[in-house]
Amino acid sequence: MKTYNNLVEATNDLMKRGYTENLSLEGDTIDDKDKNIHMTADDIEIDEFYRFEGPSNPSDMSIVYAVTAKKY
Repeated sequence: MKTYNNLVEATNDLMKRGYTENLSLEGDTIDDKDKNIHMTADDIEIDEFYRFEGPSNPSDMSIVYAVTAKKY
């Protein structure tokens, strides 16, 4: 797994490597709003993830996931 300094660096590199869709967690589904696709946790596989904390407040946190959809 790679090491990134910040969320923007991670997101940009993941996009270059083919992770191009922007998914969001909506209740108990993972949604691709542009394509009107709603998936559950069983429909995806987490390939990588990266966690970033804010410089002055650890509760200021972000996580980016690189996932592969199993059937879409």
